[in-house]
Amino acid sequence: MLLGRSTVLSAQASFDFVPGRDNPEVTFDARLNGARIYNNGIYWGTSPLKRKTVPGSYALKVELDGYKSAITKVQVLPTAPECTYVLNTPVADTKEVANTGKNRPQGKKLADGTEYSGSTTKASGNLVGLSKELKNYFSGKTIRTGTMREDGVGVAVFGNNDYVISGTLPGSMSEYLAKVKQDGLKIKDVLLTSKYNNVITQNDGWSGIYPRGCHEKMLEMRDNARLITVAFNDNGDYIILSEKEWYSSSSKYNKILEEAVSFYGKALHVHITNKGIVVTCDKGVYYNNVPEIVIEKLANMNNRPVAVKFTDAGSCLMYDASGKYEYFL
Repeated sequence: MLLGRSTVLSAQASFDFVPGRDNPEVTFDARLNGARIYNNGIYWGTSPLKRKTVPGSYALKVELDGYKSAITKVQVLPTAPECTYVLNTPVADTKEVANTGKNRPQGKKLADGTEYSGSTTKASGNLVGLSKELKNYFSGKTIRTGTMREDGVGVAVFGNNDYVISGTLPGSMSEYLAKVKQDGLKIKDVLLTSKYNNVITQNDGWSGIYPRGCHEKMLEMRDNARLITVAFNDNGDYIILSEKEWYSSSSKYNKILEEAVSFYGKALHVHITNKGIVVTCDKGVYYNNVPEIVIEKLANMNNRPVAVKFTDAGSCLMYDASGKYEYFL
């Protein structure tokens, strides 16, 4: 597929060659940074690759260690400069990675040797949030989970069901938090999106406003194992993680989960936003389209986090198994 400023052309599109026209400078993007691009066995460079290309038909091969190679047929048009040809993305070769352990993506490490890697995005905006409440009201206590919006509205849960609220939560969410605390139940996780969709997961139950199909899938998965967390965004995507399996409504996120598990072992927690995802595993953290500032702050942790929560604007909440947490604006 070829993506232009306002034009979309299929790979099979025909064109008329214009003699004397300069070779167009186009971009080839396999959506996997650092993947190697070959034309007829000749190395061209790494994705995303921008180069002047002679108009014509090409079968471009994309390779990356630990992935199965992918081939895409494209036609470079002389009349379409400054366009991007989206190439097929290689799929992680789970068996090879699991057996050799040599083909993980190049990442960084926390102080305890835990690895983390993935792709980042830019984030901007004035951020406010839970930091004041976390420092003043629950200083020294063990955090269990938390969630926040870009404007700082959110909740942090400590111990089994003690909590502090920043801003104004949806009425149903506040009421359910109070009921869970009154009944002495254990809160497993909380989630609040930018459009106030939310869920509170406790013991074997939950309450909230979630995407279509999510509730039914939670019921189905709960019959096989206890749920760990439910992650969703405002685009209708959702991921359910239990003690034995996961389910993703999005093939894109399912592929990322498969990669994360192949690199870093069992998934312990997952969080998604409208743009990105972070998967916390036994031996590392794998992310996609996470704001750069979130990853910069991840480097400040000494131990592998149990969970990483973030917003597309760049705020984040991370905590490890001891309950030590970090909150950043």
